[in-house]
Amino acid sequence: MPLKDIQGISYREDGKIIHNSNRVLPDIDSIAVPDRSLRRHDYSLSVNGIKVADITFDTVLSARGCPFFCKFCTFSLNPLGQKRDYSVRNVKSVIDEIQNLKAKVVLFSDDNIFANPKRAEEICDLIIERKIKKRFIAQARIEIAKYPKLLEKMVKAGFKALLIGIESPHDWILKQLNKGFNQETIREYFAVLRRYPIFYNGYFIYGNIGETKEEMLYIAQFAKEIGVDSIACNKLRIEKFSPLKELAEKTPGYHVTAKGELYSDTYSHAELKKIGRRIKFSFYTPARYVKILWKNIFVTKFCTLSEILSLFFTTPRLIVSVIIREKQRGKLKDSLKRTFISNT
Repeated sequence: MPLKDIQGISYREDGKIIHNSNRVLPDIDSIAVPDRSLRRHDYSLSVNGIKVADITFDTVLSARGCPFFCKFCTFSLNPLGQKRDYSVRNVKSVIDEIQNLKAKVVLFSDDNIFANPKRAEEICDLIIERKIKKRFIAQARIEIAKYPKLLEKMVKAGFKALLIGIESPHDWILKQLNKGFNQETIREYFAVLRRYPIFYNGYFIYGNIGETKEEMLYIAQFAKEIGVDSIACNKLRIEKFSPLKELAEKTPGYHVTAKGELYSDTYSHAELKKIGRRIKFSFYTPARYVKILWKNIFVTKFCTLSEILSLFFTTPRLIVSVIIREKQRGKLKDSLKRTFISNT
């Protein structure tokens, strides 16, 4: 077949790069389930190479793409910038795959498994009906708070943690990112979510276009106010096909590297890194770690007694390994400094 007739490829012809039209994505139900018997190892929780607890993990994809259009997100685009239309797998095939997994903990790798609440209820119903005893983690949007019946079924089915994209406490940034909600809505929905025994991780973005240092640092305080259990903060990135790319390029004082890293004349990479650390340490106090442990053991019951005991006996080894690693890093930094000085 001539190259020009093959959809989805790029090739060189007469010194020019030719990009053919994007290939039509196949029906999601036509894609085979991964053959996990070909794996050499199981996936388990480990830190610094030390197995922390007797917990095995696996992932399942129940749907492809995302029906939302957040401007910072390129996860729903393929490498050519093509939007992956939201399409779902047959619910029975999803549950069949889950039932055959050996792992105790299953992460739904969907952008948002709850995009269709009715379908999400069907998934929960089948998990309950088949008496599948696993622990589930999934990504979600805050609008899930509008569906108390679904939340109740999720708890019964074994959903232990939700990873929720909040992104910012500031209305003007939420609008810039096209999130579709504001700070008041976030507070309102989390007042509902806190009623359910689920662990909530909030995703936040800092270093947004036009964002001040004070606005970035407020993330930690806001996260405490709405009651999330943990946070993950990432600097804003401007990928090749990001809808924010034009805004970044047109805003004076902002720069985008070839790797998609955004920085400005006011906030360099180093300064943004410092701000990120301040957000992290402001939120993760010793009391916070105690709360996280308490909730996972006694509220969500994510950890079993044997896993708790395993964690207890592993902790001393883990602490020692972290100390050794930090000392090694310190020595490496000193060595690099000496090398730099001697060569200048």
